[in-house]
Amino acid sequence: DEPRIMDEKFNAAQTDERRDIFVEILRRAARQESNVGLSRAYTALADKLDFCGDEKCGSSACPTCRRAYQRASSAAQTGIIHQVSKLLHGKELVFVTIIPVDYCFPCGTLHQFDIHEFNSALISRLQEARLLRPLIGAVDFSLERTDTGLKYWQPHRHLSTWTGNQESFSKQLNKVFPRSERYERPVDV
Repeated sequence: DEPRIMDEKFNAAQTDERRDIFVEILRRAARQESNVGLSRAYTALADKLDFCGDEKCGSSACPTCRRAYQRASSAAQTGIIHQVSKLLHGKELVFVTIIPVDYCFPCGTLHQFDIHEFNSALISRLQEARLLRPLIGAVDFSLERTDTGLKYWQPHRHLSTWTGNQESFSKQLNKVFPRSERYERPVDV
């Protein structure tokens, strides 16, 4: 095993080193790929990552840009959390993960994901249950596998919000997003 280049202190130099490794892997894959279209796609992505520097390439495949985005997102969310917390005296900040079990994508169909539809569905469900409140967070995806081995993408949310009663809020969310065969705990507060 080679030494890890990603640890708790994943700094800018390590990020750039990781990007260089990605570029090398993509260039090797491009040379070995018999499908011309795929080979060109590998080369194009390698070129994009290779030229990322002071001017960010913006690719979600780029460790440098992902780190920059995560740092900016974290700073923005921290600022908003502090501002909203001042307005909501007596409310507790809680972190929530919600997996909408009725919303998944078989591999090859993730391009059909519509963030506006996804957010509208959340807002509608929370409004109907009278649980709508300030929410700060992001959408994430995990690659899951059915019992039969089929792979699918499962979008889920990681949110920060405020409540006066965490236990009651958790119970109410569990009614809105009930468990299923696949997910025993689609809500975690």
